[in-house]
Formats: sequence, structure tokens, C-alpha cells
Amino acid sequence: MPHEQKIVYSKLVRDRIPEIITANGQTTRVRVLDDQDLLPALIAKLHEEAEEVVSAEPRTVIVTWIERTYHRRRRRSLTG
Repeated sequence: MPHEQKIVYSKLVRDRIPEIITANGQTTRVRVLDDQDLLPALIAKLHEEAEEVVSAEPRTVIVTWIERTYHRRRRRSLTG
């Protein structure tokens, strides 16, 4: 039996990341946060995103935002 590597990410996920991981043959374990845990997790995610923006090249920030916005709108239009 092959040894599986366990990776723990204690952070919010979006854009169906667990489904993508599962589709690649890996297993995931997720939990839905309750109201008490959600706000601190959202604040931590906001800080993480802000740090990425501050440390990135301006062009990269703009391109990333456009890609995320375009793909999110496209997915919504495809799923109804």
C-alpha cells in the first residue's frame, strides 16, 4: 500500500477546490464553519489576500483580479 502524504490547510477554500482535488484522485476532508468560527476565518483570509496584493507586482494583481472575476461570472452564467 503506498504511503499517502497528509497535507493540512487550515484556511478557507473557494471555487470548488475540494471537488477539483477529488477529481484528481486525492481525498479531502472539509468542515463547514459555524457562525462563531466564520468571521475570524474571513478576516484571516482578507489579511492573506491583502498581503498578496501588497507584495505582488501591480500588473499581476490586475491580471489575477480580472481572471478571478471573469471565471466567477462565467461559471455563474453556465450554472444558471
